[in-house]
Amino acid sequence: AALRQLGRRGVAELIERTCDCAHAMVTRIGSLEGAEMVWEPQINQGMVRFIDPREGASATNSDAFTDRMMGEILASGEAFFTGTTWHGRRAMRVSVCNWQTSAEDVDRVVAAVARILRAAREKRRPHGDGTEARH
Repeated sequence: AALRQLGRRGVAELIERTCDCAHAMVTRIGSLEGAEMVWEPQINQGMVRFIDPREGASATNSDAFTDRMMGEILASGEAFFTGTTWHGRRAMRVSVCNWQTSAEDVDRVVAAVARILRAAREKRRPHGDGTEARH
């Protein structure tokens, strides 16, 4: 039905747009302070993880921080990302498959993730007395 409605070129443009949006979303989230790109999208799916900002934090701490970030992003209502384990480490799977996703949507989601990550990192940074900041 989509091929009949959109034509060959229309379907190709739809696929290209979702792939471009996925690439932009993953690379931009992955470039935020406290995040890293784990898998650069080859088609419409990539992965990022979040690094626990506490001094001496382990990879296991970052796994838990990644899961926490996914929960907070989901709770914000801005995006629905799922978790996965990649080479023994937790990561957030970013998949763009909605034909209506636009560059503006990418901007909005990246800004929301940046806000949530910044707030989460602030809460976990130690004070001068060695305790975590609590807001």
